[in-house]
Amino acid sequence: MGMPDIGDAVDKAIGKCQDAVALTDVVIKTRSWHIFLYGQNSIIVEGTPVCPSKKNE
Repeated sequence: MGMPDIGDAVDKAIGKCQDAVALTDVVIKTRSWHIFLYGQNSIIVEGTPVCPSKKNE
C-alpha cells in the first residue's frame, strides 16, 4: 500500500553493508504491475558501498 520512497530504498541499500556511508556506481530501477485495482510498485537500488573504515588495496 502506498508509494515507494527512493530515500528508504537508498537507506536500505547502504544499510546492507556494515559501516557503509554512501554508494558508488548506483543503478536505480523501478518495477510495477497492476491488475484492475490491485498492484505493486517498487524501487530497487544497487551500488558499491563506500566504507571509510576499509582502505583501498
